[in-house]
Amino acid sequence: CLRNPCLFVYVSQVTGGSVTVELGVSATLPCKLAGTLAKDETLEQISWQRLTKEKTKLDNFFTITATAIRFINGLEPDTRFEYAGRFSDHDGTLRLHNVSLKDEGTYTCILTFFPTGNKQTNIPLRVLGMVTLSVMYVERLVQILNVNAVKNWRMLLWDLLDIPYIL
Repeated sequence: CLRNPCLFVYVSQVTGGSVTVELGVSATLPCKLAGTLAKDETLEQISWQRLTKEKTKLDNFFTITATAIRFINGLEPDTRFEYAGRFSDHDGTLRLHNVSLKDEGTYTCILTFFPTGNKQTNIPLRVLGMVTLSVMYVERLVQILNVNAVKNWRMLLWDLLDIPYIL
């Protein structure tokens, strides 16, 4: 680089990952810049969007700056969300407490840099629900409905004569 002009390329990306949790527990939605920023780049804002079973249209719901954390686009903030990152570390990680089935979907973390623009990552959240089993007797048939997280319905019919039973 002393004799010839040098070109420095700064490569950075926002890392996330998919998250699977059980109903009712906390989920950590990771969002962190990996790599190096150019000397003139600064992080201005971290934004979160979601597309879930409850929010079927893209919903901007959370923003973070160096001086403020705020919920947006809602009459009341969803206090189950907690900022778990550190702005100075370019970390926008969120924690969602008491996860419900309606929270399942895709969460997008967007880091906005000046002067270069946005870098983002998608974090799919999968919620594992409880299994509910109900049995109904219909003449000589047993109908079993297996409801797994209110999304997978299976119906099995067995003739009672084919099922061993004890009287």
